[in-house]
Amino acid sequence: MLYLSYSDGFNLGQEVKKLSRLKKLNTLGLAGIDIDSLPKEIFTLKTLRRIQVGEHENFNYSHGFTLLSDMTELERLDIIFSNLKPLPKSFQKLKQLKKLGMYHC
Repeated sequence: MLYLSYSDGFNLGQEVKKLSRLKKLNTLGLAGIDIDSLPKEIFTLKTLRRIQVGEHENFNYSHGFTLLSDMTELERLDIIFSNLKPLPKSFQKLKQLKKLGMYHC
């Protein structure tokens, strides 16, 4: 479990290669970090079951949902403080999810 959410000054682009070395990581919190997309290195985390996103000013949720749909082991998605009205069509691709949390959306 690794929560990077709301880490002031954290640059995911610079640190993402370190994340890809965490072979047993099952939960990753990225809410409140200044990112506009999910880095491709996250998709090498085969044990990742839960991811938290949200409160990103320029995040491309449509593209993010499409990428997350390819993560067959992902079971839970938490979305926090996001304006998702209407939901992007790519949201329908997240068929593998067992639990979805949407907070203040």
